[in-house]
Amino acid sequence: MSRKDLQHILRDAFAKHGRVKSVDLSPHTDYQLKACVHMSSLQQAIGAVSLLHRYKIGSKRIHVSLVTGVNNKPLKITSVLQDAPAKCLPLYKLTETFERKFGRKLAVSDLYRLPELLCVREQAGGRLVCLLSSTHARQSPLGSAHSHDGSNNTSPVLFEELEYHEPVCKQHWTQQDFSESDFDPDSYIIPFVQVSLKVLAAHVHTLLQTHEGTIPLLSFPECYASEFSPLTVVEEGKVDGSVPLEHLITCIPGVTIVTAQNGFKIIKWIHNKPPPPNADPWLQQRCKSPVGNPQLIQFSREMVDLMKNQPACLMPITKFIPVYHHHFAKQCRVSDYGYTKLLELLEAVPHVLQILGLGSKRLLTLTHRAQVKRFTQDLLKLLKFQASKQVLISDFSQAYHWCFSRNWQVVDYGMCDLLDLLAEIPDTTITISPQESDTLISVPKRERTAEEAERTRQFGKEVVDLLRHQPHFRMAFSKFIPTYHHHFGRQCKLSYYGFTKLMELFEAIPDVLTVLECGEERLLTLTEMERVKALAAQLVKLLRAQRDSALPVSQLLSEYSKTFGYALRLQDYDASTLPELLNKLCHVVKLADDHHGKEVQLINRKSLRALTSQLLALMMSLPEERDYLGVEELSKKYELIYDAALNPCEYGFISLSELLKSLPYLLQLSEDEDGDCRERVSLTRLYQFARSVRALLHTYHYNQIFLSEFWGAFCKYTGREFNPQTYGYKTLDELLAAIPQVIWIKGHGHKKIIVLKNDMKARGSPVLTGEKDRCPEEKNRAADSPTSSEMELLCLGPASPVDLLCGPVPSCLPSPQLRPDPVQMQLADLIHFETQSHSHSEQEPVYDRQPQSIRDHHELPESQTSSTDSPGRRAARNKVKLAANFSFTAARLV
Repeated sequence: MSRKDLQHILRDAFAKHGRVKSVDLSPHTDYQLKACVHMSSLQQAIGAVSLLHRYKIGSKRIHVSLVTGVNNKPLKITSVLQDAPAKCLPLYKLTETFERKFGRKLAVSDLYRLPELLCVREQAGGRLVCLLSSTHARQSPLGSAHSHDGSNNTSPVLFEELEYHEPVCKQHWTQQDFSESDFDPDSYIIPFVQVSLKVLAAHVHTLLQTHEGTIPLLSFPECYASEFSPLTVVEEGKVDGSVPLEHLITCIPGVTIVTAQNGFKIIKWIHNKPPPPNADPWLQQRCKSPVGNPQLIQFSREMVDLMKNQPACLMPITKFIPVYHHHFAKQCRVSDYGYTKLLELLEAVPHVLQILGLGSKRLLTLTHRAQVKRFTQDLLKLLKFQASKQVLISDFSQAYHWCFSRNWQVVDYGMCDLLDLLAEIPDTTITISPQESDTLISVPKRERTAEEAERTRQFGKEVVDLLRHQPHFRMAFSKFIPTYHHHFGRQCKLSYYGFTKLMELFEAIPDVLTVLECGEERLLTLTEMERVKALAAQLVKLLRAQRDSALPVSQLLSEYSKTFGYALRLQDYDASTLPELLNKLCHVVKLADDHHGKEVQLINRKSLRALTSQLLALMMSLPEERDYLGVEELSKKYELIYDAALNPCEYGFISLSELLKSLPYLLQLSEDEDGDCRERVSLTRLYQFARSVRALLHTYHYNQIFLSEFWGAFCKYTGREFNPQTYGYKTLDELLAAIPQVIWIKGHGHKKIIVLKNDMKARGSPVLTGEKDRCPEEKNRAADSPTSSEMELLCLGPASPVDLLCGPVPSCLPSPQLRPDPVQMQLADLIHFETQSHSHSEQEPVYDRQPQSIRDHHELPESQTSSTDSPGRRAARNKVKLAANFSFTAARLV
């Protein structure tokens, strides 16, 4: 096959998976060719690698790997060294081979620019160039965020590797002479130990100082035993609570384990020197997550989800493929990530996955950093699961079982002691308080200001508004910040709400937002109540756009998808059928029979104006010592007073709590202080002031007062200083204008008068209890006891320091009634009343000529007359028609 035919075959094969820009052939070895195929996009190249690797052309199979970046000189150098014995060549031989193979010269300076790939050694006969093959194998072709634009091919994961190191410590190795060539990696047994990390860390740093900064892992138990007491080393699964020694060493701050060029693992300091005393252990980590690689990021999350479900978080590397397939129900295709070997893929995520041991008996486990992050999340979930947000260490196992429905095993998090794990968590995340005989773990509490709490409530409304614009009212946790910025045009600053973590802010609004955990991914979704409310708003919008605000049931789902761009999923609302879902929305829609069949119609909602006045009058009638009601108690009292059930669906609300929340300027809902999680209703601060104004006006005749006199009268009545700014208003006029449902102001200038509204003039509770409902004993006690009016007079006796003449007139005093005294008619008067034919005598007073109903009214006992009656409301008197005769006697002239 000619080179031209091979080039056409390759172009046709790769063209099936995307647009091919070019195909270049070049000699690889004396008997092989190498092709470089340029694809139009990275995704097409990944698909081609996954499908064409080991693709058969003629009688041979091709090996396809992904290469990003325009600078392929490092790959050319690597290809030359890979074919050399021991992957090393003298410098002159490397430059000669490179020039013959690729037709261009190789500058020596290019070699020194690749310290992560090559090692240039000085020898007696010249310089020797060696390939750090394991380093190259660990580099992901997708390893950099710059790889998408072809500017860089360097992985963000930095691996450190020694050129060469002795496999064992010759000073402390007690066995026979170690032969590196005869050593079988498969014979290595991973040691398990049970020791505190705090003790081990101090000893390891001491050993590193005595061993000049490096200790071979194979001989570490012997070196440890020579300086300290021997470690109790066991095999896997022999002793409960034991963890791999190699993993425990990597948990020590400032210490890492690297692989030498000869394949043996060496313990060393990260920066080749002891870490500072107060250094942050996380800042010393060399492994970073592969930022910008969506494939590797997803694979990293899958690894955490897979490993945390394994016993003791350990798994043999030989069982990875079947376990992965069983757990995720899909194959792990290495080529999908741009690799040709499984080990290369596993080594590409060193920030979450650690490979323990040597040879075929290697084990996989999560890194210490991933374990601490996972334990922190689980611990916070456990603490928030407790009512007191705290737990004792003695009760930790039981609390863990109740929260996660599995037994507590500290080895599942790669440690031997719980206190070692707790010491890794920052103080800002949890608080550890030693007790007399125990230790208390709790969530640190920070008292937030009232302004921050109010901002958090407003943030909850913004979250509802944001998620209502998302399909199915949910979105990914990672997309919240950019979506919030795009939707509201401003940044979401956590400090503005008194928090340091976004998750804590979400947990502060549990009534509107729920965070779902799907493996390593988290989703934000509205609560069930908010989802129903959002769906109700959508249906109202949908039906109002229809003719007669109605739509056949058979067309509802299709019209919904057409209007909002996504399907209506019944399972999101815990409904199996559409009528069942519509039944949950009975406060906005109803099913009605039509000549075409059943259709969905909007219901006619009642106005809230009358209900608002009724609720306000009811709440203002409560005594000041208990000025709140439970939600259910409010509903029962409303039904008792107004003889009608309070049905929130008639006003377009799904529950009474939602109805009351729609009146935030009037009523406020809060949790009961008794701790029974019941909501109670009370007046807002503004309308608590309105209640005091109402009570003040009740002490004045005609329930009104001059505006100029109000300030002093209110301060005297309440016994405290009065300032409109405490209620959020600058002036008294603005404050009084904010309660139009209680008072109104008439007049102009200095003659302005504050008048109580008619529906606010009733003094006590609107409840009318009849005398027939009272037993005789209660009636007798009520007759013997002083009335409320008499009690008020008794309280204002001589012992009272209040000057009655200067104070307002007590409400119990009756209004003055002026009546004329009877006067005897004189014969000399020129005015005479007409004589009428009635049985009364001429001396009968004028007021006795009133109708019988009026006289009966005056003859009623004082206790049965309302003390609140004012002259304006008194029954009108019948007018008596009066007539007079005027007579004139002329004087005679004498």
